[in-house]
Amino acid sequence: MISSANHGTVFYIHTAVCYSILLIATVSITGSLFNNLKKDKDVFPFVTMVFGIILGITSNVIHLFVYSIALDPTYIALVLLITLLYGIFYIRDLKLIFKFNGNEYILNNLREMYLLVNQRGIIISASNELVSRFKLDIESELTFDDFKRLAVEKAVIYKDSKSIENYYDRSKIYLHMMEKEINLPLLKHSGKFYLFYDETQNQKNINEINYVMTHDLMTKIYNRNYFESLEKDIENNYNNYSLIMFDLDGLKLFNDYLGHSEGDKLLIRFAEALKDISKKYENLIPIRMGGDEFLLIAINKDMNDIEEVLYDLKKSTSNTDLSEHIGFSYGYSQNNFSNKRFRKVLIEADVNLYTMKTSRKKAKEELEEYLKRHQVNHI
Repeated sequence: MISSANHGTVFYIHTAVCYSILLIATVSITGSLFNNLKKDKDVFPFVTMVFGIILGITSNVIHLFVYSIALDPTYIALVLLITLLYGIFYIRDLKLIFKFNGNEYILNNLREMYLLVNQRGIIISASNELVSRFKLDIESELTFDDFKRLAVEKAVIYKDSKSIENYYDRSKIYLHMMEKEINLPLLKHSGKFYLFYDETQNQKNINEINYVMTHDLMTKIYNRNYFESLEKDIENNYNNYSLIMFDLDGLKLFNDYLGHSEGDKLLIRFAEALKDISKKYENLIPIRMGGDEFLLIAINKDMNDIEEVLYDLKKSTSNTDLSEHIGFSYGYSQNNFSNKRFRKVLIEADVNLYTMKTSRKKAKEELEEYLKRHQVNHI
């Protein structure tokens, strides 16, 4: 065609522009497919493009120098290449979306929130509620990891409820996530469909039930049920722990002379003192065992640490006004890498408590005399 055409400036410009555009487009598309090959480890699109180029050049060489045919082989090769590439993008990349087009109405009306993610982890579709709640910009090629980073400030996302058993944040919503892989034809990787169930109210109810089961409702510290649930865990996982048992002086006297409300206040004040101590020193667990008996579990504390804790507790509960003063007996025992059974440590602490308790008769008599004198004024 070049040899038989009228040669001129316009012809050469036209030819140069056409072949330049063809070269730029070919290089651009091939380069893009090669980059995708490195990202996705997916050879089919790139190989198809290279095959199309080779087929086009080969067919033209045969057409020009070996055997001429009526149809233009460049046109045939181009149609085949475009058809193959269109098939690839339709079947593989767009198929992920088209698979759901038939169920678009169902998806848009789901109570649950959802995300649709392609093989590169990029979000390509999301429920309106999820977009508005977390201010998602789907058009910016937001990845699923980006979504998790955005969501962590507002939500707790979990797959297994056991992973959040000991954690509850009232300021966040709780989303139970289910994940489903979507396999695509001719593709090693797969897209994913994430479904999110709002379990905030259920988690709130579970947390409240757990709180009631594990806490003393009057003093707001752990109760005996929680203590018994800890027994095996502490025995199996800690070689150095201490149990400190407490018995308050005169709870019955407060109840008899000043009324049960004052007795309750005595228990609450001592529980508050235990909570304050637990905040000051790490690895202390305050528990109300029942009545006027309390327990402090100390993990990885030596003898000096225990004595320091008790000193601070005595100081914080001491008062010259006996109605405000909190007297108590205590006894403690340690499992200091001695492999004692947990129950044995508890019994030793109880025996030591009883020994101290029998020595505090005078303090209780003084308290009783004081409460008798103030009984009338209190009433």
